Amino acid sequence: MTTLTHIALLLSIAAPWGLSVHGAEPSLQERINHSGKKGEARTVLIPAGRYELTEPLHLGPEASGLTLAAEPGAQVEIVGSSRLTGWKRIDEVRNVWECRLRDGFPTAPPRQLFLAGSRLVRARTPNTGWLETKETLATKPPLTLGIPDGMAHAEWGRQRVVIRGLQKWAGFQLAVTEVDLAAQRVTLPGAAIAHRQEKTNRFWIENAPEALDQPGEWCCDPSARTIRLIPPAGIDPLAANITVPRLRTLVLIDGAADVRLQGLHFSECDVETPPQGDIDMQAAAPRRGAIVLRSVRNGLVEQCTVRSVAGYAVDIARGSRDCVVRRCELSQLGAGGVRIGETKIEEAPEAQVSGHLVEDCRIHDYGQIDFGACGAIVFQAARNTIRHNEIHHAPYTGVSVGWTWGYRDSPCRENLVEKNHIHDLGGKLLSDLGAVYLLGPQPGTVVRGNLIHDLACFDYGGWGLYTDEGSSGMLLEGNVVYRCQTAGFHQHYGKENTIRGNVFVNCGEGGIRRSRDEDHQSFTLEKNIVVSPSPAFLTGNWKKGTYPCDHNLYFMPAEGPRTWTGKSWEEWLASGHDQHSAIGDPRWLDPDHPERGVHADSPARMLGIDVPVLEDTGPRVAAPK
Repeated sequence: MTTLTHIALLLSIAAPWGLSVHGAEPSLQERINHSGKKGEARTVLIPAGRYELTEPLHLGPEASGLTLAAEPGAQVEIVGSSRLTGWKRIDEVRNVWECRLRDGFPTAPPRQLFLAGSRLVRARTPNTGWLETKETLATKPPLTLGIPDGMAHAEWGRQRVVIRGLQKWAGFQLAVTEVDLAAQRVTLPGAAIAHRQEKTNRFWIENAPEALDQPGEWCCDPSARTIRLIPPAGIDPLAANITVPRLRTLVLIDGAADVRLQGLHFSECDVETPPQGDIDMQAAAPRRGAIVLRSVRNGLVEQCTVRSVAGYAVDIARGSRDCVVRRCELSQLGAGGVRIGETKIEEAPEAQVSGHLVEDCRIHDYGQIDFGACGAIVFQAARNTIRHNEIHHAPYTGVSVGWTWGYRDSPCRENLVEKNHIHDLGGKLLSDLGAVYLLGPQPGTVVRGNLIHDLACFDYGGWGLYTDEGSSGMLLEGNVVYRCQTAGFHQHYGKENTIRGNVFVNCGEGGIRRSRDEDHQSFTLEKNIVVSPSPAFLTGNWKKGTYPCDHNLYFMPAEGPRTWTGKSWEEWLASGHDQHSAIGDPRWLDPDHPERGVHADSPARMLGIDVPVLEDTGPRVAAPK
């Protein structure tokens, strides 16, 4: 067994705005490359400092056995951006400043600008909210869109003005290619998605010079390679640390084993976006990560922070097995937190993805550019565990598992989503979201002991637990779900799922929704507590198929009629369902926090319901600061 060798790098602290070190000192990449023999267990300790990368750190097979860590007590920042210099004030009245993008920056116009690590706002109209149109958006290119009178300008095509739009569960960002001033219409590449049309389509305009009207906003003229900025109050651009990303990836671990990143802070990188922009189909699936693990065995990302990046924070990609993301803080993300697997089904065993663990992380304020991104998502991957994380404050889903629509077989199976605290999602921006979203056949997948609350959607679909198209063979057990705008549990369609021992409280239209009638058994609904603010406990379509329901407790605090699939309680019982169920007050210990359980005399206990008491959801340890 190789003895662990600690190699304390005597790196000079990074120059204020660069990775280079004094004199002929080697770069961080060079130090790593010469840290020891391939496969030898060794640790590279990095002194405190801000390290600006000009190329992603590449850890190939020769890095196997390497631990890359901060010195004890050191704050190590690894960034993919550089400071903008040469600012000149070009408008005294409006306090507009301008600088040129010098050589070394990507030729594509930047999507992000940072001030002391915080993302500034790309100039937009309107400054909050959105514009609306009732016109049906074209589903074949090109897409044209009417702009309110007097707002469009002929130069928009040259200036790469972008139209940002929302369509149900995701959005689009498309660059204007033509402007018809007489008709006040713009032409956009691509087309809208037919099944995501909304009655009133929402959009806004970004990166137009005319939209630069608020402190903290900026815009870019790609033809002149200039940035214009109205700095926040009290900020002098000549002295401030205003940065633009140069890299798309910060760390690529490729073909290595037993590589560890510990106690490091990563920030400020971009994503590859086509010049014409793009349309998100779902979950910001094309976006990759700031930290990428590809064909990695037993990788570890621990006690790290990733913030202010445009894509996903951590990307466990093709061919990786048994990697761990633990005790990390992932925030202010353009896309999502952790991305596991690929959208494509890989046939070769060496290309498949399985066995990963995400635990004790705090994932929040994601979806800031790609609104439909997820806190953690598992694509075509098996036997992964997502547990004891806190996921919150984002426009879309918390945890998403699966990437197969319908009943076709897939390698996504035996995944575990357990003891997570998922809350404050949706923000009334998107529709059709779930705290936990499941898709396609997944035999052996379990969603257990999660605390879920406060989801708000724009139009429909603020669901706590959501089994979407073809979801099959799953167990959803012992979860506590409350204050979701629509249903606590929703099954679009699927078969042979078990919904057992859950608590659904005060979820909008009712507790349980079944959307599609199918001839087979959709699910078994047993030993759940459903407290509904509305008269309807079971909503949707329940005419076909089977859905055994029994030993459940139902309660509506207000007086009035109650219905189960449109039937009265007596009619529902006569149809053969809920023969051993009851209506009654669960007797919560704390009505505002049903996760704390019920009194000893609760009727739930008489029904044999093992009422979940969730005292240990979320991270078990403090996240890094």
